[in-house]
Amino acid sequence: MRRLVFLIPFLLLAESHLYLTFDNSVTFPNKTSFWNPESLFHIYSDTESLWSSNLDFSASKWNFRVSLSPTVKAAGDELKFLWREAYIGFDKGNFELTAGKRIIKWGTGYILNPVGVITPRKAISDPEDMGRMLEGLWMGKVDFYGESYMLSGVLYRREDLWNGALMFYKSIKGTDIYGVLNFPKDSKFEFGAAFSKVFGTSLEIHGEGTLKRKPGALYHRVFFENPYQSFYSFPIYGPKGKFFEGLFGINYTWRGMNIIAEYYHKDWGFKRSWWRNLKENFQYNLALGNLSNCYWDADVLSRSGSFRDYLFLRFWRKISLLDISYVGFVNLQDGSGIGVLEFLFSPGEGLSIFLRPVLFYGKKGSEFGEGFYKASLSLGFYGSL
Repeated sequence: MRRLVFLIPFLLLAESHLYLTFDNSVTFPNKTSFWNPESLFHIYSDTESLWSSNLDFSASKWNFRVSLSPTVKAAGDELKFLWREAYIGFDKGNFELTAGKRIIKWGTGYILNPVGVITPRKAISDPEDMGRMLEGLWMGKVDFYGESYMLSGVLYRREDLWNGALMFYKSIKGTDIYGVLNFPKDSKFEFGAAFSKVFGTSLEIHGEGTLKRKPGALYHRVFFENPYQSFYSFPIYGPKGKFFEGLFGINYTWRGMNIIAEYYHKDWGFKRSWWRNLKENFQYNLALGNLSNCYWDADVLSRSGSFRDYLFLRFWRKISLLDISYVGFVNLQDGSGIGVLEFLFSPGEGLSIFLRPVLFYGKKGSEFGEGFYKASLSLGFYGSL
């Protein structure tokens, strides 16, 4: 009862917005990919419709504020409820406290954030999160704001573990500088730093880097062994050591066109020789009918972006009521990539209709040229009330 009485002032001052998303996608599997032989996986072209409804509710009274953002997603016959955000905040003087689930960005990268230990990863097909699909992390956070600097301490939950992190921000002669210390529950502490600098009115440069002790990658014994063999014990493991991950990028506006380019590197990424060994091991065991080995091989590359060096590009321009953008993600080691072209038409306030073709391309034997999918086409809308 006391909790309900406490919420009454917030309910009276509440502001809310309802967001609706509909996305109808047709996917075209790459039937020539060695990861997708019809005799093993039987994946065919399919159509999927996704509906989502997201309500943003926020209110403030005295020094408190409440923000709730429940989301309902419907994909086919599956209905899923989740909290995009759900937190309460309190501020007093230079201090601010936050408890709950919240979306927060640390770092300077547009699509990837090596120092962003509490930052949700964006989708390449929707880097602006127009579909409101990103979710925050459950956390407790305290911030101290100075005149030109900020200190943050956070206890956050990721992969069912509670971790800690510290962030320091300062502006020095127009340059934004960030420092991050991360204390993962299952590893030793990690250090990262980032910067951002604006030149004139058109150019911004940024970069960030961190030393990882537990990278998000899986290695396979076949990387370093004869590929023409079968494994009878689990051959997959996580690499150990200190690994650098970083990016450098620019954000430039020229004659109404916005251009973003970022070079991304990670020390633990795959080499081309490792990829070839994995492919040969997959084909060898497929011919023998050793399907467990095939599944283990495919599991290593279940996440795209496993190589060492990538280039991210984004071009955007607005023409009257039409936004046109192109997003490219290129593997610099084999030349393969993903291209996303989007046409976003906004006929009225609160409504946008999009058409989004996606193409996976590359030579035979490349990462994206032999991925599961060859292309996809999406048509849908974003709406808000």
